[in-house]
Amino acid sequence: MYPYFHLLLSLIVLAGFPPTSCAPQSDIKSLLLTESTRGLQRSISVSPARTLVVINEDSSQTSTSPATWEALVKRVLAVPPDKVPQLRSGGTRHQVDAALQSQLTVETSAGTFSSPSFDHNRPPAELTDLHQALYKLIPEGMKDRF
Repeated sequence: MYPYFHLLLSLIVLAGFPPTSCAPQSDIKSLLLTESTRGLQRSISVSPARTLVVINEDSSQTSTSPATWEALVKRVLAVPPDKVPQLRSGGTRHQVDAALQSQLTVETSAGTFSSPSFDHNRPPAELTDLHQALYKLIPEGMKDRF
């Protein structure tokens, strides 16, 4: 009947159900966990391309695998990034130098969102899984200093 009917119908169906490879990407650009007190600065910075772990002047940079990045993004999205600044702080010992002061920063296409300061070993409950996943990225040679 219409020679292009099947082609048109196929395009409509494909447009309505895109394959997973065409699904929108997450708008998470990077994650940064900082921990500090007098005389000690540590951080774990992760982007889709690289993971950088720093302890004072010592650093280690590796590439971030797609599987690692996807797992981290999944944990981040458990708490919408714009809600991160509203989380309750885990502990207050960092306020008197009894614990390292930590902060998690999530950079997205919509902006940068930072958590309230928390004790390095007591993140807000909503960030515990992400905090533990970030700690797993620390290279063996640096684990004893984290």
